[in-house]
Amino acid sequence: MITAWEQAGVPVKQAGATYTGNMYDAFVRCGFKDVTTFCNLANGAGMQYGDVLLNHQHHSATYIGDWQLVHARSSEDNTLQGDQSGNEIRVQPYYNGPWDCVLRYTGADAGSIPKAAKRPILKKGMIGEDVKELQEKLARLGYDTGGTDGKYGKKTFIAVAKLQEANKVTPVDGEAGQVTMAVIESLLADMPPVPDHTADVHNTLAALAAYIQTENFLKEFTNYMERSANNECT
Repeated sequence: MITAWEQAGVPVKQAGATYTGNMYDAFVRCGFKDVTTFCNLANGAGMQYGDVLLNHQHHSATYIGDWQLVHARSSEDNTLQGDQSGNEIRVQPYYNGPWDCVLRYTGADAGSIPKAAKRPILKKGMIGEDVKELQEKLARLGYDTGGTDGKYGKKTFIAVAKLQEANKVTPVDGEAGQVTMAVIESLLADMPPVPDHTADVHNTLAALAAYIQTENFLKEFTNYMERSANNECT
């Protein structure tokens, strides 16, 4: 949950959120408001898409509309990061955790909501940057979209449907709506970060460039060229 909001551009980690016990203060510092008094914890009435449900000691979840939650359910004794069984991160009907509070993101301006909540439902036949971003995220999760060309074609449709089926999202309609996108973000948040080898490549090239300029390299290169002229190299 914490990582998902951080990746969405809300710096909750920088504000100090590391686990459920310190999420509340960090989230409030980042523009969340406590709206518990406006919600019915017993049945979910009054909750809005994107609301964070928090039990300070045990658990957190996100309300995604239509009386449904998305949350990390259990590690099922898996030691690797990410959803290894397709059942660790799931969408399910609303239940009372029991939740201690409901936090709603308002941002700098009251009433604003995260960008992700404003996106339209992506479906077959659509073209654009949102579709390309969806394809890139699906590719990271191991689903074949036939490329990242920004065109919501047959393969992207099938990839979305497979993800929905694997994560028990209903209906399995091949459309990337709010529930499906929330599941994708949760899965990505639980994945290990992609390693950045830029520094390694830079250091390797720098070392190669330095070696090429040494006298030892020039001798070896000259010797190789002489041997090549005499057909002595294999």
